[in-house]
Amino acid sequence: MAHCIVIDSRAAERAHVSGLLESLGLKCTEHAAQREALKACVEKAPDLVIMQQTSDSRDFIKTVSAGHAKTKVIVYADTANSILVNQSIMDGAAEFLVRPFDRDLLAFKLSQSGLKIF
Repeated sequence: MAHCIVIDSRAAERAHVSGLLESLGLKCTEHAAQREALKACVEKAPDLVIMQQTSDSRDFIKTVSAGHAKTKVIVYADTANSILVNQSIMDGAAEFLVRPFDRDLLAFKLSQSGLKIF
């Protein structure tokens, strides 16, 4: 079973995204802050990190992408800002989503990123 770390400052959003991922067969761990999630990544590299876009996401994406080749990073935000999308991909994110997204779109993005979910 693939392991995923969900990072979002809002508990309700973390629970929603985790629920979608778990319905696709992934095991999820939730974190409110990138710092605690990074510690978890060091302890055991997850298959996927899906995270809310924040002002300090770039450093996190670069660190995880450089240190854990198997870990895919997917970033999501409330708007489709082309600069944020491009920066995230250039920093190492595999995909970018705009909220709200559903289970089918998430499954498609996981597939595009190369993560085997079934």
